[in-house]
Amino acid sequence: MVEVCPVNERQINENVTRLNALVTFIVVALFILTPYKWILLFLPVDFALRAWFHGRFSPIGRMNNYLVRSLNLGESLINEGPKVFAARIGLILSALAVISFFAGFTIVAYILGGILVFFSFLEATFGFCVACKIYPFIYRSRI
Repeated sequence: MVEVCPVNERQINENVTRLNALVTFIVVALFILTPYKWILLFLPVDFALRAWFHGRFSPIGRMNNYLVRSLNLGESLINEGPKVFAARIGLILSALAVISFFAGFTIVAYILGGILVFFSFLEATFGFCVACKIYPFIYRSRI
């Protein structure tokens, strides 16, 4: 199967996206492992800001842009399209997890959180974008 990723004309720093994934991993892990369940409320908002405003207003994205510049981690440019698609998947998963948790479906919220933890772990540690692997199936179903 030919891999098809959503491609646009913008380029972004992969170091920032991997740090974004690390922060997502930490936030969801805190939700799952600690009594601080409110922390998950932050993620759908941040994912929405990343998905529709190119990360300009995302607190996580802004913090990680600053961190990459401050630590001189350099720039490894990649296409923004797959990351926008990934942010939309993250928005859906995190919003469903929040809704499930506060509706009393704790197990469902933890399962959705576990999926987010897994996806963000792969991106943060290996640079493996699950969205690029899922997108061809969605693209094919839209044709």
